[in-house]
Amino acid sequence: MGTSSAYSDFSRYIADELTLDGQTLPAVAQIADHLPGGFFIYRAYGDEEILYLNKNMLRICGCESMEQFSGLTGGTFRGLVHPEDYEKSEIAIRDCIDRSEGNLDYVEYRIRRYDGSIRWIMDYGHLAHTERYGNVFCVFADDSTDKNLRAEQDRRAAQVIRGLSEEYNSIYLIDFELKKMLPYSLNNEVSKSMQYAFSGARSYEETVRDFAEKYVVPEDREMYLLESSEARIRQRAAAERIYGVTFRRYNEAHIMEYVRMTIARVDDAERYSRIVMAYKDVTAQVKQAQEEQRLREEVARADAASRAKTAFLFNMSHDIRTPMNAILGYADLALKHLDDRERLEECLRNIGVSGGYLMDLINNVLEMARIESGTLELKEAPDDLSLVPEHWSAIYAEEARKKGLTLTVSSELRHTRVIRDSTKVEEIFLNIISNAIKYTPAGGSVRIRARELPCEREGYARYETAVEDTGVGISEEFLPHIFESFSRERNSTESRVMGTGLGMGIVKRLLDRMGGEIRIDSKPGAGTCVTVTLEHPIAAEDALPSAAAEEEPADEAERLKGRRILLAEDNELNREIAEELLTDAGLLVESAEDGAVCVDKLSKADAGYYDAILMDIQMPNMDGYTAARTIRALAEPKKARIPIVAMTANAFEEDRQKAAEAGMDGFAAKPIRIRRLLGELERVLG
Repeated sequence: MGTSSAYSDFSRYIADELTLDGQTLPAVAQIADHLPGGFFIYRAYGDEEILYLNKNMLRICGCESMEQFSGLTGGTFRGLVHPEDYEKSEIAIRDCIDRSEGNLDYVEYRIRRYDGSIRWIMDYGHLAHTERYGNVFCVFADDSTDKNLRAEQDRRAAQVIRGLSEEYNSIYLIDFELKKMLPYSLNNEVSKSMQYAFSGARSYEETVRDFAEKYVVPEDREMYLLESSEARIRQRAAAERIYGVTFRRYNEAHIMEYVRMTIARVDDAERYSRIVMAYKDVTAQVKQAQEEQRLREEVARADAASRAKTAFLFNMSHDIRTPMNAILGYADLALKHLDDRERLEECLRNIGVSGGYLMDLINNVLEMARIESGTLELKEAPDDLSLVPEHWSAIYAEEARKKGLTLTVSSELRHTRVIRDSTKVEEIFLNIISNAIKYTPAGGSVRIRARELPCEREGYARYETAVEDTGVGISEEFLPHIFESFSRERNSTESRVMGTGLGMGIVKRLLDRMGGEIRIDSKPGAGTCVTVTLEHPIAAEDALPSAAAEEEPADEAERLKGRRILLAEDNELNREIAEELLTDAGLLVESAEDGAVCVDKLSKADAGYYDAILMDIQMPNMDGYTAARTIRALAEPKKARIPIVAMTANAFEEDRQKAAEAGMDGFAAKPIRIRRLLGELERVLG
């Protein structure tokens, strides 16, 4: 009230004692220019011409001269007030005058400054009468923008807090100017864990840091501190009025919970000072979302597996039927031409070729299953790479010659003794080289080049092997799909080349398992170059066995002639084939239809009567593993130590391991390859 009285006294002095007119205005200016705020006088009627304003009022309006002010406002009160506020301010002024005993008004309105910005003005006016100008308003003006912005922030903060309080029961107002974190609501476990942070004169940074160190999960601590920092909040809130982050914390019982921290900006200023920060426990929601995601992923995996199974069965149906049709067809032809030896031999050869393809298909499917199931294990051992070129020439020369191809093999190796899984590496190049020969027409060439590259890894050597052919090539469209299972650019019918579409998939997965790389450059009609890069540990010079120790036996059948074998096989057809093959090789064979009969026959026979046992695995009454363990437990040492060779269609490495754990000495995979079987028998018989 004192301020209003002082303004009223000054305006009466101007109107009455000073006798305000054109000559006394300079005296008013001398006094008004020393006032702490803005001051101006304008007519209370007509166009409301502004008769005078002091320097502070010019400053409030952002003007440096009366010319600028006149250009901004037209020199009138109407031009000074923001158009949206003029009518309201006029009504408010008249209302104040009507209710005031001293013709005083107290109103607030916006003005537009010279630079276009908007400011709030607090208008303390006094309606006075002068002889020269009639009724005038003497106005003392203060810039109330900051007060209004603060009030607007408070209003918005209250609005945000009311909105958040429906879901969040831990809410804080962060004042960056005061560096304080002021609690509005502390009603849950998250709040309880933060209450300690408000003891004493703690700054916002101290509060956040202490909370993070005591409660936030270590893996999320850096993220929480970053997202809670003033710089980060200012950066994100400038683009998003409200946003949130989720972090993990330990409660007082040291149980991990998920907490959602939501940050809301409460003003539009470029450098705002306050934000609302709210916390809530979202453990249940996160776990529900995780469970839903897990279920979606399981459904997606199931759908993918179903599609893969359908595609697998479709491809397998075609690829199995193709050689089976050939086998059955040539078998029928063979029966019709029993008297035509030449035709009969041709049919039997074709049956063998189709059977070999069918076996390759099954082996590839099983190999892919092992790789994708994660059961594949690398068995690394010392190996001599100097023998590899000769080995490749021996394996593929005849096949290339039959197709009329030129095969060349070369190598430039410095370190030839390495440690690697030679079987798996050979499997990689078997697929690549076989494809090169398979898809290169007669008159073409296949070139294999192996060279050693510089290697950065200490104790390792790096090798690059390129298999280049002049074959049909691969289109640019198909190359990205070449490692997919059952992918073939040309199917068996179109290309007249039988293939499973699994070989390159196996190659890629084996190389990934070994840390190798593969690159394929190809152009239809111009050929293909497949480049494989592998790194192997360098082996010591004395790590490899001598060449003499690795020489192949000259004639297994001759040395095994007359040995007596006990064959345990439940399948009558398989038993008949095995008996015939072994008998033809000069061995004496007796059979048992299951494991129990095998054990019984061995137990009743004299010690040394049987020289070895060929044991099928999957048999009724007693399987091969149980039979082997029973034999090893026999009381008679000679019978208990009899050599046992597993003979099974289960050809995985884990099957070999199971056979060894059951006490078996050797392993032969079905279908029977008589030379391999005889070699295994000779090995176990010593």
